[in-house]
Amino acid sequence: MPRGDEQAIGARPLAPSAASGFTRDDYRAMLETALDRGYAFKAFDDPERDAAEPVCLLRHDIDADLGAAATLAQIEHGLGVRATYFLMLRSPMYNLFGRANHRLVQEILEQGHWLGLHYDEGFYPDGRLTLHDWVELEADVLRRVFGVDVGAVSFHQPGPEVLENTFKLEDLVNTYDRDDVGGFEYVSDSNMVWRAQSAAEIFSGVVHPRLHLLIHPLWWVAEERGVTTREAFDRALRANWERSQEQMLETERAYGPRRSFTIGAE
Repeated sequence: MPRGDEQAIGARPLAPSAASGFTRDDYRAMLETALDRGYAFKAFDDPERDAAEPVCLLRHDIDADLGAAATLAQIEHGLGVRATYFLMLRSPMYNLFGRANHRLVQEILEQGHWLGLHYDEGFYPDGRLTLHDWVELEADVLRRVFGVDVGAVSFHQPGPEVLENTFKLEDLVNTYDRDDVGGFEYVSDSNMVWRAQSAAEIFSGVVHPRLHLLIHPLWWVAEERGVTTREAFDRALRANWERSQEQMLETERAYGPRRSFTIGAE
């Protein structure tokens, strides 16, 4: 639908500044616009997803901070929106199975969201298993630990086999497979940069009625605009540290008093 038809369908116009902001309020406003325009939010493996239009496959790759993920999950739940949260088993930033992070995942699932695997293809443990087998193994770990189905996988920094569409899976939807997500326009907020239109603009004009949208939660949890990518990572580092420290304070007598954590550039 062209942008000029927005008022004709009787929906709220997009706020002038909503296209470029990366805050919690901007995220909420963006989803409200999507709902006003009639978008349905579906899982990647939902057999009915292709019958809906306009439709959005909302994807979160959790690279750095499960706390930020839980914040977006709560915003979405309040609006009746469901998303797929792709979790890493090998994140350098967070321990998925630490007590606090495990509880955060449970909160996300209790709000009705779906679980996917965010597989780190840049690390190949050894030659005992193929890439296909490693992906299936990690997906099965997620299923067993959290007790829910895992229907899709996204790749962290995918290699040529994935990008050239030669890597195939039978039991998981691959978010990079052009057959699995054919007909959906892919849009990402990577590094807080939109390649063309922002997601808010796309939703406002129903520019892509079949949308595959990747949102990284760590960019969207600030309360004020103007946060840089470096500042967002600093916030994630502090948040992960504090979650780890809370467990140490609760369980390790020899740990001693609370420590402060300072981030500085070399």
